[in-house]
Amino acid sequence: MPVSLKNKKQLRNIIREIIKEELKLDEELREKLNILERITRVEEELKLLRQEIDKRFEALQREMDARFEAMDKRFSMLTWFMGAGFSLLALLITLLKLFG
Repeated sequence: MPVSLKNKKQLRNIIREIIKEELKLDEELREKLNILERITRVEEELKLLRQEIDKRFEALQREMDARFEAMDKRFSMLTWFMGAGFSLLALLITLLKLFG
């Protein structure tokens, strides 16, 4: 049975609509993929940023530890000198009282 010209036009219109819908779906899929790629890049950047921040905090912690150790050494030395100074002073006072 031959297809009429009217039916051919309708069939062409239907096919065009289907193709338009498919193209629209492809475009939506491309946009979604693009968004997913962007999300992935942002997540990777955040991961690198966290790693960089962790490295900086670790370096800062090491620097602070070194400074506190240096201060501890100074205070230990200062305590030792003060103790020695007071002992020497007490010895001098004792000697002055004994022989003075």
